[in-house]
Amino acid sequence: MVRSAAALICVGACTLPGAPGAVAIDRVEPASDTNTTEVAVRIVGRNFQRPVHSNIDNGAARIGEVAVAIGTVQLTGAVLRDESTLDGTVPAGLPVGLYDVSVQLGDRTDTLTAGYTVVDVMPSGLDAMPAQPSPFAMTGQRWLLPCLNNLGNKNCNCAPLLTNDQTLTGSSAERYVVTVRIRGVMEAFGYGGGTAGPGGWYVGGLQADFGNNVYSIIVSSPAQHYWLNGGTPTAGRSFLYDYTVSFPVDGDATLTYTAAGQDGLQWGNYDAAGQPITIPGVTTTPDPYDGQFAQLDVISAVLQ
Repeated sequence: MVRSAAALICVGACTLPGAPGAVAIDRVEPASDTNTTEVAVRIVGRNFQRPVHSNIDNGAARIGEVAVAIGTVQLTGAVLRDESTLDGTVPAGLPVGLYDVSVQLGDRTDTLTAGYTVVDVMPSGLDAMPAQPSPFAMTGQRWLLPCLNNLGNKNCNCAPLLTNDQTLTGSSAERYVVTVRIRGVMEAFGYGGGTAGPGGWYVGGLQADFGNNVYSIIVSSPAQHYWLNGGTPTAGRSFLYDYTVSFPVDGDATLTYTAAGQDGLQWGNYDAAGQPITIPGVTTTPDPYDGQFAQLDVISAVLQ
């Protein structure tokens, strides 16, 4: 008779406990890096028990497969540290882009969609050019509108206006097409007079009211106003946004990041079912975040 057990706990001897829960990947640390060298990563999640199959008739035990992949590429040197941590190495040379991350522990698997991002760098050997284009300084920018107090009915007070300016350190002679990933939990806003892009991205135009929250980027050169949370305003909830988009930025542009509560009120971090929203690969304090937020990460910056 063969019986399957879930985890291997080895301290001089091995214990075979009962059935494990479902494998779940929470995040990858770091969630993005370049493709010029190997990158050591850590997969954080739950129920990472090593699969063990024991044959109680002859006392033999077989350890099942442990595999971690970025897209279709296996991580090298994958090591199961404990029930919530897997370490491994992403090979160099992966094409720039978003990758699903998958963990297989015997016959139990889970996949974190778009859990790892490979970003680009400028070719080496050009003395006049930086190792990374100046728009990469935008990576990690966050818009945070925490709830200041709970008013009930999924509503709370928030700051009416928060802004942050950033001037890039490149040259005015450089123009890049920058591809970014926007992830966040925001209430939707109905912008008008401009052009809708992917996800909640909206180019130009004007805000349609002065009550709902506004999240935006103003680029000085080439001059343009971009909005992050386009959609249909819906009472009692926020929305999960996760999309990629490209736009032009000059090397010495000034960017103004704005989060505006406008009337000082906002919907809390609740989905349509009234549950808080978290985003795999984005860690907030607290987590789930008590309020609304967005994060920008640069995937590539291509000199024109």
